[in-house]
Amino acid sequence: MMPPQMQAGGPVPPGAPPPPNPEKEALKAQIELQLLEMVMPALEEILAPPDDGVVELKQQELQIRAQENQDDKEIAEKKLVLDKAKLKQKDQSEEEKLKSQEDIAVLKLKMEEEKIGSQEDMAVLKARVERERIAKDKKENKKDGK
Repeated sequence: MMPPQMQAGGPVPPGAPPPPNPEKEALKAQIELQLLEMVMPALEEILAPPDDGVVELKQQELQIRAQENQDDKEIAEKKLVLDKAKLKQKDQSEEEKLKSQEDIAVLKLKMEEEKIGSQEDMAVLKARVERERIAKDKKENKKDGK
């Protein structure tokens, strides 16, 4: 029989670890697995956050904030629509006011033109009456002076 160093495939240099024993390695892996199976539940329990409702409350708070943000956004959008409608109505009102002022100015101008026309007509009538009076006076003076 050969020494254990020779059976593994040759001499083992001094200071080097001995070659692994497959039976020992399998036994070692099996023991590690059993230990992990025993320790993992306790370790998971330690690492898992306690269920004291804090997480649930935080989630509710986040949902409430998200809803508030959504509500604020909707309010801002509705306010924007209302502001646009107000501006449009104001523009229409100002346009109507300007149109009304233009109409009033046109009416005043027409009235002034009619007034001037009437004054001209009156002047013409007065001049005609005056000419007729002068003509009548001349006729009467001719009759009286003859």
